[in-house]
Amino acid sequence: MFKIGEFSKLSNISVRSLRHYESLGLLSPMETDRFTGYRYYSADQLDAANKIRMLREVGFSLDSIKRFLSAGSLDGARQYYELRQMEVEEELQSLRAKRDMLKLLLDDITENENMDCYNVVEKDVPEKTVLRSHKILPSYDCVKEFWLEFLEEVKETGIQPQEPLFLRSLCLDKEYKETNVEVELQIEVSSHSGSKKNKQIITTPAAHVATVTFSREYPQGSVMRHAVRRSLARWLEVNRESAFGIMFNIPKLLNGDGTMFRAQNLLNSDCPDPDHWINEWGFEITKTDSN
Repeated sequence: MFKIGEFSKLSNISVRSLRHYESLGLLSPMETDRFTGYRYYSADQLDAANKIRMLREVGFSLDSIKRFLSAGSLDGARQYYELRQMEVEEELQSLRAKRDMLKLLLDDITENENMDCYNVVEKDVPEKTVLRSHKILPSYDCVKEFWLEFLEEVKETGIQPQEPLFLRSLCLDKEYKETNVEVELQIEVSSHSGSKKNKQIITTPAAHVATVTFSREYPQGSVMRHAVRRSLARWLEVNRESAFGIMFNIPKLLNGDGTMFRAQNLLNSDCPDPDHWINEWGFEITKTDSN
């Protein structure tokens, strides 16, 4: 039998932790002297102590360890291990996302020095006949895949897009959301192809907009995207007579050689990678009474 200090050295667990484990019912001494209060542990308890230490090292909480040790069967233990394995995979994905974001921030430090002067353009977008697709997406990171799916669906319909190619995505939520975001994609089609039987072909009203055009890959949260939003915010702050509504993006497709992708090619060739599209972000705006 070993006193608590001796057992601490053998198990690589502090005396304080051993006492805490005892209070939780995780690992109790084999014997406690009723006169001195000294705690005594056996060599056979090293296996349990080692298991607790290892489970702590892989991220199990003490409550989870207690339930795990109470499972008492290999199948029960396997379930706990598999659950923790899934949690670790999710943590790894989160860490990779943070790593990628740090890389973006580092890459954009130099560019950020020249990002205060995005030009905001105020213009009118005329009425358009469009084929649309509407979805609730898990997050804005899924918009790229949504675009590729939508353009494949356009090919399947056989409806010829209008020339020059006009695409638009609308963010329909009234506030920014991290999950379950409402997005509508639109592609302009010939007004003659607007079969009344196809409820996804609609006529959108003319709109007055304020936009910023930029070329950048899709990852959300980059310094450049922040600079674009900042430019729009500063313009809106100066033009207080303008109230802004739906946020949208008008992507422009480019071929590998930098030329514009033609609408007539959409049904016959692969769509260019959205990571290299030119994006025109903006808001629909309306003039308000200055009084």
